[in-house]
Amino acid sequence: MGRRADREALQRLGRPDRIIGVLNRLDRLEPDEGRRAMERVREYFGSLVKEIVPLSARLLYQGRVEGNREKLIKSGWPALGKILGEIF
Repeated sequence: MGRRADREALQRLGRPDRIIGVLNRLDRLEPDEGRRAMERVREYFGSLVKEIVPLSARLLYQGRVEGNREKLIKSGWPALGKILGEIF
């Protein structure tokens, strides 16, 4: 879970409309554990960021190397790319 220092750093930035939280490695958790982790992160950081996006860097890498579209989609990369495009 996040530390107080993480929250304070986000508060100092003061631009929640331009901050995206990325929660990596959810693919290493059981589905119920992953949902609970996302809920806790949203509770703790939700007011300090525009969005919190789950991502699997491992699946993203594998999908890119293998040319596997299914892994790319499952990684969460398309959702993150969409949000980045909307903000920037």
